[in-house]
Amino acid sequence: CRNLYSATIPEKVTVIPDSAFENCTALEYIETHNKITVFGDRAFYNCPKMVLSAAGFSDSLTEIGESAFEGCEDLWALYLGAELRVIGKNAFNGCADIGVIEIDSANPYYYSSGNCLIEREGQKLVLGSNSSVISEGVKIIGENAFSERRTLMSIDIPESVESVEKSAFEGCIELVTVTGGEGIKSLGERAF
Repeated sequence: CRNLYSATIPEKVTVIPDSAFENCTALEYIETHNKITVFGDRAFYNCPKMVLSAAGFSDSLTEIGESAFEGCEDLWALYLGAELRVIGKNAFNGCADIGVIEIDSANPYYYSSGNCLIEREGQKLVLGSNSSVISEGVKIIGENAFSERRTLMSIDIPESVESVEKSAFEGCIELVTVTGGEGIKSLGERAF
C-alpha cells in the first residue's frame, strides 16, 4: 500500500490486526474512533509519516502489539488510557519525534512521570521521549526505551536506576550529556 495517504477506521472495527498497514510508507493520517481495543503486532510498522487522530489511543485500548508503531517517525504524542494492559516489545521503537507521553492515572499497570512511561511492577521505564525527565524510583531503563529519539540532548539518570538494558539510548544522535547513574550495576549491549 505504498500509495495510501489516509484511511478512516469504521466504528465496527475494534481490532487493528497484525500488519494491517505495514509498510504503508505514504500513509500520513489515520482517522480512528474511541472503541479500538487492540493495535496488533506490526499494525503500522514502517509508516514514517503517519499521525493518528486524537481518538487513536482511546480509553478502550487494552493492547499495543510488538512493533505496532515501530518506525512511525512523526508520531509525537501518546495519551494512553486506564485500560491499557500490554505494550509489546519495540512497540514504539524508532518513533523519533515522541515528545509527550501521558497515561490515565487510574491505569493499574503503567504510570507516566516526566514524559516517561513506566511499568508499575518492577519500576521499569519502557518508553521515553525527547523531553523526558527520569524520576527517582525508576529501577530499570528498558530495551529501546529511548531508541532513535533524535532530539534528546541530555539525560540525568537517578541513583535508583540499577540497569540500563540493551539499546536503551541507541540512535540518540544528539545525546551529548549523560549525568548521574551512580546506582547502575549493569549496562546492556549498545545501551548508548
